[in-house]
Amino acid sequence: MVKLKVGLLLNEDKMPAWSWEMIRQIQESAFAEISLLILREDTKSEPNDYTKFIYRAYRKLDRKFFPVNPDAFERKAINTLLPADIAKIYVTPRRSKFSDYFPDHTLEEIKAHQPDVLLRMGFRILRGDILTLPKYGIWSFHHGDNLVNKGGPPAFWEVMLGWHCTGSVLQILTEKLDDGKVLYRSWSQTDPLSVNRNAQKVYWKSLSFVPRLLEQVAIHGQAAIDTVLAKQQSQSPSTKGLYKPPHNFQMLGLLTRLFAKSLSRKVNEAFSKKQWFLLVKEAANEHTSPVEFTNIVPPKDRFYADPFPISDNGINYVFFEELMYNTQKGHISVGEWKDGNLVNIRPVLKETYHLSYPFVFEDAGDWYMLPESRANRSIDLYKAVDFPNSWEKQFTLMDDIAAVDATLMKKDGLWWMFVNIAENKGSSAFDELFLFSSPTLANPTWRSHPCNPIVSDVRNARMAGKLFLKDGEWIRPAQDCSVRYGYAIHFNKITKWSLEEYEEEKIGEILPDWDKHLLGTHTFNMNEHIAVLDAYKSV
Repeated sequence: MVKLKVGLLLNEDKMPAWSWEMIRQIQESAFAEISLLILREDTKSEPNDYTKFIYRAYRKLDRKFFPVNPDAFERKAINTLLPADIAKIYVTPRRSKFSDYFPDHTLEEIKAHQPDVLLRMGFRILRGDILTLPKYGIWSFHHGDNLVNKGGPPAFWEVMLGWHCTGSVLQILTEKLDDGKVLYRSWSQTDPLSVNRNAQKVYWKSLSFVPRLLEQVAIHGQAAIDTVLAKQQSQSPSTKGLYKPPHNFQMLGLLTRLFAKSLSRKVNEAFSKKQWFLLVKEAANEHTSPVEFTNIVPPKDRFYADPFPISDNGINYVFFEELMYNTQKGHISVGEWKDGNLVNIRPVLKETYHLSYPFVFEDAGDWYMLPESRANRSIDLYKAVDFPNSWEKQFTLMDDIAAVDATLMKKDGLWWMFVNIAENKGSSAFDELFLFSSPTLANPTWRSHPCNPIVSDVRNARMAGKLFLKDGEWIRPAQDCSVRYGYAIHFNKITKWSLEEYEEEKIGEILPDWDKHLLGTHTFNMNEHIAVLDAYKSV
């Protein structure tokens, strides 16, 4: 594999930690290298706009009161990552009101280095022949969903206006502002109270977009670009005016709204707590109304969540997470469904760390469990030594990983694992779903799917239970965590599933609307005898 030559467009030789980490990953890869720095030579700064004074003061206070570690915006020197003799080109662009144009002699210098990709990490709006000079174009981030928000500041208006999702986009720049060719589009849950916290997780996540795509381009060339462009919906960016930093009077109104929302949230948290409970119904399917289920409400000192039904020797079991409020550490319990009630509830698996999502399955006559153990940074497989009461750890399927809700499926002679992963520190495991395959679970050799992450959307990424067949087609339950964690369940029909392809489409949902007191529902499972789900409310 010939390494792609990547150039960086920079305002200076320092950059935020999130982009520094992106460059580090590129430099350590086998598929690309930074071969050229294009540095802006004119340092003309914008004059202070005192009509934005309150906005700037708020951003400083927000960073102080809602700090994040690691800090995505800590300034780091890029020369610690690159060879001392790396080629550098200094440019003083011709400036219009908002745009930068490169002089002809600079374009010739850049062209001589034959860059495959230029990454725009500085400069203003780029215009002219520079846009078509690299083989695969100039790639640029827009930290916002350009379908609804073409402007900025990044991750700001989503918090202030109460939008549930904050988008992020990687695009190939064109002459048309904010209408580039979209290479990657993702959505995160908007932090309800802090712009700094909201921006941090969006930036930490988005740094992976470039290394992922560079690897595919190194393998497949222009075909990789054409494939991802074809997958993006042909939707036009917002036709609304550009969002801009608010002036002082506008910022006062936004702060009043934010303070009221924060106060309401604090009062609610002080006088109530969230309690998850189970719902069970016999002989059900995914279209059964939750109203018809029987509620299994735990004692007030704990909650029940993540139910998985198993039928064995004529007994219907329900495995689930049981969390005691006084320890805030979950373990796995089981109960037996008899005569319309869940009885004989007892713990069956405890560790020194938190456990949840007890994915239980049978293989070759033995019972296995794959509980979520992100607190241990591992994905561990357990085997029943006395089903359902006693379990013994067998293998670690993956380690040193921030993974949640791993879900297995055996298909086409392979084991497939769907799992949500936060690839970078500071990012969220809610946003992106990954798919791996291995011929065996014992000493597995996991192959990462070339479409990974197969979903990059907080509204549909996190697993919500086992896959199941309906009319000969695979259905994947997923959580919608946009409104809040565990808000709703989506059902997705898998339309393409092979070693090279994966696609799905949403076909249904369960919203927490069958009871006015509910706040969410986030796990659905069924077998031939019973169906189960969970829900939660404030108590």
